[in-house]
Amino acid sequence: MIILLLVLSGVGFILSLIIQVGTFIGVGNAISIPVAKWLHLGLLLVYGLIYVFNKKIGREYWKKAIECSPKIFNFIFFMILIYMIFHVSVGIYGFFRYGKLAESKGQKILSKRGQVVRVLSEEEYTKKYNLSMRRISSIWMVAYLCPFGSALGGLILNKRGEDYVEA
Repeated sequence: MIILLLVLSGVGFILSLIIQVGTFIGVGNAISIPVAKWLHLGLLLVYGLIYVFNKKIGREYWKKAIECSPKIFNFIFFMILIYMIFHVSVGIYGFFRYGKLAESKGQKILSKRGQVVRVLSEEEYTKKYNLSMRRISSIWMVAYLCPFGSALGGLILNKRGEDYVEA
């Protein structure tokens, strides 16, 4: 079951990383729209597996697994976490200051408190949409990377011959 967790969280992280890169090179719309719902579903599966694991083997196993995960993982995780916090905080500020993206009567608009602030050009809308997808995909990267590192540490524990800790 730990391999399933490793595979699901690894695939989710890679897909969210692809969306992240796609937003920088300008193809965020094409990539993110079909993949987004599957990334949300994947998070439910990954954290559902963790819940089942907690019931089966206890939380002490995860503490040991995280300690055994490669040290470079901790560095990568914290760098992405800082990146996510920056993006989300800037996004929250922008949302309250400038409004949100919307479509109304076939036009792409920026609206604030239900009022149209202004009509956006296609290029401007795409740029702002890519920025919002970049924020969301940074959250997905953190959400998938954490279980991936824990599962990797669990595999290392299993290779060392340490069994699951009984609850």
